[in-house]
Amino acid sequence: MKKVILAKSEGETYYIKGRSIPKGCKYCLKGSKVVLFLNGICQKPYHCSWYCPISEERRGKNLTFADEIEIKTKEELLQEVSAIKAQGMSITGGEPLSEANFEKNPLLAVVLGFNVSSGTKETGDVKVLTNDVIYKLTEDYGKWVEGKKKSIEASELYQLVRPCKIQILKGYVFRQSNPAIVGVDVLAGTLKTNIPLFHI
Repeated sequence: MKKVILAKSEGETYYIKGRSIPKGCKYCLKGSKVVLFLNGICQKPYHCSWYCPISEERRGKNLTFADEIEIKTKEELLQEVSAIKAQGMSITGGEPLSEANFEKNPLLAVVLGFNVSSGTKETGDVKVLTNDVIYKLTEDYGKWVEGKKKSIEASELYQLVRPCKIQILKGYVFRQSNPAIVGVDVLAGTLKTNIPLFHI
């Protein structure tokens, strides 16, 4: 077995000699990597809640930080990326891809990869966006958000109960209750399945 020799970097970290340190670590040592904390929301599984590394101040809260600076918009994230001339980004937090986060905000169901080779495949409702240019990545994300918003609005609009007026056709009453089965003529509006009806 080949003997493993540890080497010490300029930043006083250790790595296996001959392999160098990962690119992300090099950026971090240079101060050119943004650490993005998405939020403190997670499913809190019983098998790991006792050692959760998220602080009490952030745990269970929908707060986002870039390099310990609280941010609320993607523009604020870009300001931090520009300020430190970031060459990379690491993402941390609770469980950013948990179902709880999707239900709270489906616009969080996206993985952004900046200056990385993507080996991540899209699964379920999770969108994966990668680009070597941060501004292009932001533009792609913006387009995805707009498309997602329209999709959500269309879904919510479809689920709305719209008014309609119907007339039961004479001779087409097949069952009077539990459930009533009748033939109708839609006089106005839109009739959909599973909507309540009442007599006026």
